[in-house]
Amino acid sequence: MADKRDNDDVLASERQRAAMKKAARIARTSMLAVTMGVNWLAVQTANADQPNASDPNQQLTAPSPTPYTGNSLDYFRNQFLPQSGYHTLGVGEGAPPTADNVRISGTAMVGQILHGAYDYRDEDDSDSDHNEQGTTFQWYRSDNAEQTLNWTPIPGATGASYTLTGADGGKYITFAVTPRSKVEPFDGEETKSAATSAVQPEPTPEPTPDPTPTPTPTPAPTPTPTPTPTPTPAPTPTPLPQDEESLIEVVAVKQNVETNDSAKLTLTRNGNGIERASFHFVPEGVVRSSHDASKKETIAVRAATLRGANTVLADIAGDALATLQANQQRLAVITGDVAIEFPTASIPLGALAQSSGVPVDRLKLELTIAKQPAAVKEDANRWVAAQGASVVGEPFRFSLQVNDGTVSTPVVQYGNAYANMTIPIPAGVRDAHSLGAVIMLDGKYVPAPVRIVDDGHALVHAPTNATVILIQRDKRFPNAETHWGYDDIVRMADKGNTDGDDSGSYQPDAKLTRAEFAELLVKSFGLGHQKTAMAGGPAFTDLPSDAAARESISIAAQAGLFEGVADGIFAPDQEVTREQIVAVLMRFYRAFDLDTGSASAEVRLSAFSDGGLVSEWAEADAREAGQAGIIAGYENGTVRLLQPGTRAEAVALIRRFLQVTGLIN
Repeated sequence: MADKRDNDDVLASERQRAAMKKAARIARTSMLAVTMGVNWLAVQTANADQPNASDPNQQLTAPSPTPYTGNSLDYFRNQFLPQSGYHTLGVGEGAPPTADNVRISGTAMVGQILHGAYDYRDEDDSDSDHNEQGTTFQWYRSDNAEQTLNWTPIPGATGASYTLTGADGGKYITFAVTPRSKVEPFDGEETKSAATSAVQPEPTPEPTPDPTPTPTPTPAPTPTPTPTPTPTPAPTPTPLPQDEESLIEVVAVKQNVETNDSAKLTLTRNGNGIERASFHFVPEGVVRSSHDASKKETIAVRAATLRGANTVLADIAGDALATLQANQQRLAVITGDVAIEFPTASIPLGALAQSSGVPVDRLKLELTIAKQPAAVKEDANRWVAAQGASVVGEPFRFSLQVNDGTVSTPVVQYGNAYANMTIPIPAGVRDAHSLGAVIMLDGKYVPAPVRIVDDGHALVHAPTNATVILIQRDKRFPNAETHWGYDDIVRMADKGNTDGDDSGSYQPDAKLTRAEFAELLVKSFGLGHQKTAMAGGPAFTDLPSDAAARESISIAAQAGLFEGVADGIFAPDQEVTREQIVAVLMRFYRAFDLDTGSASAEVRLSAFSDGGLVSEWAEADAREAGQAGIIAGYENGTVRLLQPGTRAEAVALIRRFLQVTGLIN
């Protein structure tokens, strides 16, 4: 786990990064001096950490424009950046990171999703993307476009995307970014976007009137023989008219620019409503969308007024998908009640092309979101009843497969990444924020993190394609009702992440063992369906006899969260310290490339009287967890990172981690 032998690499990496940053500053200082033709003071290694004391406010005057000489960075700085904006940085002096070009894309209408974007910039490091860590977001609403009337933060809106609710009607929405870096100076200033237009109410689709039949004259009656009755054929689904494609609202949402002809939609109806909604991504439009968008952005096709389809299908050609993969982008299919957003990098296109002997451009990814039959819900009801819970709403099956023209290969695992799966919450649910979620695969139910988007939608984070089901528990532990951590305990118990003993009691102050911590992590992070027999994973000879505990330890180790205390030794009964809990959480944060939430709860280790009492290998993780608002201390101003952690403390730390990373509310 968090032992000395695998922490030296972390420390060495931090030192190497600091050294590289210092060298980059020296190089940049020299480059700017030469490029601008300024008689720069020589920078000597002996005084490399001293600023220019002779004239700290010195302004540099640039010569006439420099012709292009092959150095694009120099040319860009000379030709396009305001020369008066340059400032002499002495080696060792730093500038905070900035968020430039903060912007919003999407449609300002209730029920729509707005996406925030920005360009991260760190003048003090040539590897800005690598050093960005801990950047936080906040959405605001205001009564006017100038953001001067009732400009207030939206509670809980701390992710890169935000779904507009009824409370936003008529308001103006703003996206703000506070950039942060792994290296000093850590914190930049909050930068906000321009406001959207006034948010419009969600439109109500008008029913299409049936055509009035033209009356025909009644012929004079003539005797005819009684015809032999013939059976009425069963109705067959018929495609709706082409204008149904107008339901598609936007594809590629960067800077509110739509990419036309990027997807087609066909609806098929039966006697009970919409049987099937089929999206087809047009490769040329997807490629154009990908090039217009930023790296790691989501390319989405959205039909927000489309609801009630029994099955939602989508397909995309392999070469278009490969373009998204090259730009590290995600793909989303969104309707008014169900949606999926997934990392395209998790689709093994290259391996499947090689194994099938079919070129990538002839592969096709097929996506299905299907409402499950009554029998699936009945089976789920039997399982959750044994857990003291009940099923809420309908189960939906999410699946992906790659078709090579002959064989379809299912894609089950996303690796160390989440797909975001949205399913509807039925009307009348009591306390939607107490809802939990389970994902069912091969008859096995495991909990998964769920975030309540609004009264009608729940977003489940799953690293596995499976059947997604909402459930509701009402856990109570009378013996712990007066404990400081009771709210965290019952909320996490309602999600299925922790539970009491056979007597119905909960022991919040019991010390937590490594085996118990592994089980708590796997349940809280939805890892129960992850593979446990990957090549090269650690093998331990001292695992407990309990099958569930053995599986949890194996999954956590395969995910890189734990390592043994020695070769082949896991030590399942050894107590974990608070700094070890924090270190494992931050390992998961990095492995799954998560975002942190609001900075309002930021805590510096220096704020605690014993904040300096932390192992050298865990110091960076503890500092980062404090900046993200995950660490909380004791009433006497201590944080006690070296002390063994209790069950209540571990539950509280994990719940805060899930909240600040946006995995739960």
